[in-house]
Amino acid sequence: MTSTLTLASTTSLLLAMIVLAAIPSSSVLLVTSRASTFGARHGVYAALGVVAGDIFFVLLAVYGLAAVVERWSWAFDLFQLLSGLYLLLLGTQIWRSRRSPPPSNLDSSSTKLSSFAAGLMLTLADQKAVFFYLAFFPAFFDIRRLTHVDVGVIALVTLIGVGGVKVAYALSAARLGSATAGRGKEIVAGTAGVMMLLVGTYLVASGLHALASYV
Repeated sequence: MTSTLTLASTTSLLLAMIVLAAIPSSSVLLVTSRASTFGARHGVYAALGVVAGDIFFVLLAVYGLAAVVERWSWAFDLFQLLSGLYLLLLGTQIWRSRRSPPPSNLDSSSTKLSSFAAGLMLTLADQKAVFFYLAFFPAFFDIRRLTHVDVGVIALVTLIGVGGVKVAYALSAARLGSATAGRGKEIVAGTAGVMMLLVGTYLVASGLHALASYV
């Protein structure tokens, strides 16, 4: 099968991904809050979690598995509820840490995993993303003619476009956090905690509302 991707379409897709990833969103909030409060590495791991979730939805879209999402929408709604609860926990931890020095085990694999999991769960909580990609991709290529190599290129574009922007956010937020001391750092951490609690509350409310429709 002839590849449907060209250099022009791939470049255009990459630029579009970068622009979309740069728009302020809940994922940007998560990445920046983890980085500004706990350091750049946590922001980067959260960014990688976001990218992993995006690539998962990209694969569902290009392989025509949107019907699976529709059929199992209740599972995604439940996952949205669980993700919201997890973010409420993280928000509470950030809020409580605003007046305390960072714990000494921040660079442990378990805490890095929690940052990655936060990014992944936040992204997977929005199952509508697969339908967005279904509507978005035809502007750049014919989904029906994609080869496995094409899919690999699209995944790489997602990694570079989305991941690059989120990592840049993380590094900028970490720099701001390290440059802010005393009362200023307390304000940054407090704001991040409150915003994370708001995102978690929204996800919990949305998940409960969606699940209630199945009863």
